[in-house]
Amino acid sequence: SVRRRRGGGGPPPPAKFLARLSMQPTQTLAEVAERMVQNALTGDCACHHVLVEEDPDALDGRCAVLSSLDMVRAFCRPELWQCSVLTQQGAVLKDPHPRSFGSRHLAVSDIMKPKDSVFTSPPCEMIRDVLRVLLMSHQNSVLIVDEDGVYGVFTPRDAVRAFAEGVSSTVRVADWLRGLNSGVNSRIVHSNATIAEAAGVMTARSVNHLVVLPPGGVQALGMVSSFDLAVCACGAR
Repeated sequence: SVRRRRGGGGPPPPAKFLARLSMQPTQTLAEVAERMVQNALTGDCACHHVLVEEDPDALDGRCAVLSSLDMVRAFCRPELWQCSVLTQQGAVLKDPHPRSFGSRHLAVSDIMKPKDSVFTSPPCEMIRDVLRVLLMSHQNSVLIVDEDGVYGVFTPRDAVRAFAEGVSSTVRVADWLRGLNSGVNSRIVHSNATIAEAAGVMTARSVNHLVVLPPGGVQALGMVSSFDLAVCACGAR
């Protein structure tokens, strides 16, 4: 019960989670990014999505879901560099005082997570073992690499897809990634690319994570996510 949760020191009741995940249509993109960062720091709440109430006074309580990838898509619209506006299923977010859309000229290497700070797995691991890493680490991605190079990125969405397709959990993760139409090349960005270019890749391919390689190299330097781009573009870091 809610009463027992409050008194027992357990996780916050659902109402508190809802408050931390909810934004108003009039709030700015920078405020959304700041909320995502705050939720990430607490570690007990979703940080890549927020709920935007389309009409707080409406009886039906309709709301839209705004993701970090949606914010990256906004970053790819040049008109938003002067006045940030994002429309998502009827909910409009406006920012008359954008903070740092000039940061689009930063290099990916300036904001990426270094390889040593991300979770990695060798390609020989089974899907179930990689999924266990995701669950235990509370992360959204595992970089699949070895000394020969990069095989891809495994995410919770990949796990759901594999389950839906009836793929055995004992299949090697590299074998399953190799069978995807998109392939690892769809998730590659070079370290000297600008974050605006990285945002363009994410937007075009609808992916949340990119593997960062050195120009002309095959060994991963790190990863960059839509969350990283969103908070950097909106000046929340």
